[in-house]
Amino acid sequence: MRYQYDACMESSLNTYFNHKERDSLLINKYGNKLSSTILNGLHNLYSNYLIYCLSDKFLSAEEIAELKHLKAILVLNDTEVRNIHNNITGKIYQKSVREVVDDGEISADEQKFLMVLQQNLLLPDEFAQELSKEVRSNFAQEFLQNAVTDERLSPYEEQQLELIWKNLIVDLSYTEATKEQLSKYKLYWTIENGELPAINVPISLGKQEECYFQTYADWYEQRTVTHNALIIVAQQQASEL
Repeated sequence: MRYQYDACMESSLNTYFNHKERDSLLINKYGNKLSSTILNGLHNLYSNYLIYCLSDKFLSAEEIAELKHLKAILVLNDTEVRNIHNNITGKIYQKSVREVVDDGEISADEQKFLMVLQQNLLLPDEFAQELSKEVRSNFAQEFLQNAVTDERLSPYEEQQLELIWKNLIVDLSYTEATKEQLSKYKLYWTIENGELPAINVPISLGKQEECYFQTYADWYEQRTVTHNALIIVAQQQASEL
């Protein structure tokens, strides 16, 4: 299978240039300024072979040597090759991380698996951490969005979300608007499923009275009616007669 693929690769390379005339074709004629069509073609050739080598999510010493040889044949610089590797191996790594966090946690065995995968893919530590953080944050965000699709947030869903944050080491920062919206969703769930939460208010209420809602209001007219005072005046007038 490898020999068949190598033969196809060799044939594809020959469609771009003859090996004996490579330097004069790419350097002398184009002066290191290839057209975007040719450059994209060279990148695709390298990318396809890299994907083939990573079919088992592992780069052997032989495959690394072959990729270096292919890089020289295609006259690709270090930056181009690094970008191609990061793009392809990054997608493979992120897909594996997504599969691992699907249950909302990463076990010790799963963490070890990801470390071995990172080494096999030759991913730098900092880059792998960025990829993992992005996947874990997206998972937590997706869980929250799915939880509030009904505009309700139950205590169980809130507890599950907190566990995900803790297990996946995710810190979701909410805007004030989002916090307010989530508070409303929790209140809606409580109204439908639990006891209405009472609100402390700065006015005197009866012994059996509770306040369950408050809001801002604008007073356009203030009137005072003193019914008790009228009764007292009437009683005084009656006693004078």
